[in-house]
Amino acid sequence: MNSEYLLGLKAATWNNAQLDCSVKGAKLVEIESPEEDAYIHSLANNLTESVWLGGTDLAEEGKWVWQSTSTLFSFSAWDTATGQPDNWTTISTV
Repeated sequence: MNSEYLLGLKAATWNNAQLDCSVKGAKLVEIESPEEDAYIHSLANNLTESVWLGGTDLAEEGKWVWQSTSTLFSFSAWDTATGQPDNWTTISTV
């Protein structure tokens, strides 16, 4: 986990969040381990909005890949009890 993380202060769509990261030479977070997942949860735990991750199934519904590399997830911990992942809500904090 030699990464830096930035939580934005305004709500944005996934596309706008991804674009904002790209302009800054960054990408939406791509969780690669249980440890990184726990860390991201700890950062986002006190937010009132959800946060975006860098996963997408735009190319093929239900086939989740990281947007920056188009590689399948090597780690996932979806909250299937709440139907995640989904794109039901189009606004999140970036």
